[in-house]
Amino acid sequence: MSAAESITGIALAVAYTGFVPDSYGKRARRDANAKKQAARQARREERAQRNRDREAGLIEKGVPIGPAEQAEFLPDAEELAQMEKEISGSE
Repeated sequence: MSAAESITGIALAVAYTGFVPDSYGKRARRDANAKKQAARQARREERAQRNRDREAGLIEKGVPIGPAEQAEFLPDAEELAQMEKEISGSE
């Protein structure tokens, strides 16, 4: 008679299968790693295509950097005038 049986008087039948179930984060890790690997492979393929296009002269060599759009960062003339009025205190 085991200690558990002597305390409760009921035989506990817990079957140990010898392995931890796959649902303790392993599946999620495996899926995340597979997704990362697929993304890496896609980036490699895109980079190789860009390099082939550069070799063929379809794309300019170097990193494609465009001019900054000043309208995204600076207020226009009307907004500047409104800000000046607010600062001076007159409406």
